[in-house]
Amino acid sequence: MKTCPSIAIALALLTIAGSASAVVAVQEGAVPAPNARVQPSPAAAIQSGAIGAVAANGQIQINGQWFKVVTGTTRVFRQGREVRTDALAKGTAVRFTTGADKATLGIVYLQ
Repeated sequence: MKTCPSIAIALALLTIAGSASAVVAVQEGAVPAPNARVQPSPAAAIQSGAIGAVAANGQIQINGQWFKVVTGTTRVFRQGREVRTDALAKGTAVRFTTGADKATLGIVYLQ
C-alpha cells in the first residue's frame, strides 16, 4: 500500500508532537479532516409560511416577502407529485427553498 507524502508528513508530525494538537500543513487537493465543518448554503434551507398574495407578474408573497416564480426553475409539489405553478393560491400553507439570489423560489411544497 502506497502512502501519500502529505499523509506521511502529518503522521510524522503527530508522532513527534505526541498529540492531535500538532500543526499540519494542508496542501492543495488534500482531503479535509473528517471533523471539518461544512457550511450549508442558506438557500438550501427549507422555510415555511403561508402565501399572502399572488401577483400577475409571476411573483408571490410569503410571510410578507415577495418571491419570483420562474418557469423551469421553480418546481411545485402537492402530496409528492409535481403540479403546475398556477396551484399557488392565496392562503395556502407552504414549505419552500429559494435560489442563490434568495429572491427566486426553488422548490415549493404545498401543504
